[in-house]
Amino acid sequence: MALVEHQRGRPKYLLIADGLREKIEAGAYPVDSKLPAVHELATSHNAAPNTVRSAIGLLVREGLLESFQGDGIYVRKAADPADGQDADLHDEVRQLADRVESLELNLANLYNRRGEDYPRGAAQDGHTSNTAVAHGKRA
Repeated sequence: MALVEHQRGRPKYLLIADGLREKIEAGAYPVDSKLPAVHELATSHNAAPNTVRSAIGLLVREGLLESFQGDGIYVRKAADPADGQDADLHDEVRQLADRVESLELNLANLYNRRGEDYPRGAAQDGHTSNTAVAHGKRA
């Protein structure tokens, strides 16, 4: 297995997931085959084991792999190139949502320090309460 080359601004776990997906698609890891152990994948990709686990977790969520504690990780279906794009998009949306939540928390703390109420419109649909945001907690 070749080392993963960094692409500007793209997390390494996504690159590893792409590489595994491509190998599955090419038949290097056929359906029902067992993947190498995490530490072996980490070594071959020059990555930390947790980075490889993140890549595997993404492919498990896509339904491409299945993990069995104490037994290993198995290929469950052939790769569909669109799955990776959907997973990447989902990951980007999650990251954006986390950033928005962080910004709202910072803004609420700023209002709180100034002794002002945080505007209700900033937390739409009741997802985050103003009181919780002002005190640094999730609703």
